[in-house]
Amino acid sequence: KKSSSLDPYLPDSLAYLATIEYERKNLNRAASLNLRALSQSASKRNISPYSIMNRGAIYFNLACGYALRDDHKKALSFLKKAFALNPALKENAENDGDLTVLRQYPEFKKLINN
Repeated sequence: KKSSSLDPYLPDSLAYLATIEYERKNLNRAASLNLRALSQSASKRNISPYSIMNRGAIYFNLACGYALRDDHKKALSFLKKAFALNPALKENAENDGDLTVLRQYPEFKKLINN
């Protein structure tokens, strides 16, 4: 929290806080923090190869949170964005327990196989 208060435009600190909230099962708070992190990482101030690659992981984490809330449409939408930025996340998606509910949808299989 301290790094976020020192520089509220630092997307990494927001993403780390989101991970903590996600682990605590505060899924709404985690989603809010991840969305803020995405917004900040897209700003001109935070353009770096790391932040662009990390955006894929943030989208992936959002997909996990929405899958746990049984919102498969949003979860699949975020997975699509995650895979576009970091195709290596497809392997994670096949094994991540938080995404189990999505595996029944043809859209999930299509995203994995594209």
